[in-house]
Amino acid sequence: MNKITNNNDNQKTTPKLNIIPKEHFWVSGIRQGFNLNIIIPIYAYISNNIDTIETSIEKEVTIGDTTIVYSVNEIRDTIYLHTGWEGTKNKKMKYQHNK
Repeated sequence: MNKITNNNDNQKTTPKLNIIPKEHFWVSGIRQGFNLNIIIPIYAYISNNIDTIETSIEKEVTIGDTTIVYSVNEIRDTIYLHTGWEGTKNKKMKYQHNK
């Protein structure tokens, strides 16, 4: 895994993650016009949990107004954005990862 390191030993190293949108992600975004602000919480969540994140499994995450389906590759250096839509399947659901 690629890491951004710092000369200061007191600072935590941060994983460098690539974000790769699949073609269907762009098509669904153009058609439905969903908000891309959700990418930042996804990146932060995966970055903070990189050692325990499940790989090669599609996960659904929502922030209430937008839902995105993503996966992380086996070596944990790339986030794939598969699809997304405006809103949620479950109106009561807030920021939540669905298995």
